[in-house]
Amino acid sequence: MTTRKMTISIDEDVYRGLLAVAGKRKMSRYISDLVRPHVVEDGLDVGYRAMAADREYEKEAREWVNSPMGCDQAAYDAWFRAKVHEALADTHPSVSHGRVMEEAQTIIDRKRRARS
Repeated sequence: MTTRKMTISIDEDVYRGLLAVAGKRKMSRYISDLVRPHVVEDGLDVGYRAMAADREYEKEAREWVNSPMGCDQAAYDAWFRAKVHEALADTHPSVSHGRVMEEAQTIIDRKRRARS
């Protein structure tokens, strides 16, 4: 991604808060990440609109969402609670949201290609 230098003026208290939250060397990235969803149409919004326009995908998603779970509620609740407990106890390094979204998009694209 190409970056551009820009000079902006902000209130002193905003600067101090930004410095405390983002750190001196990470302000540009922090501001860019905050502003991006408001000025750049990419990522989830584009993907969601594309999926919503895909009638076959939308039909499949609705069928999946409305289908029965295939087990009783108590069993599902126990399974879900165990998974949450396991996730909270996990000590592996976290994965960034962007990386997860890239991997998810790769899976979605592969499944779409397999369908066509």
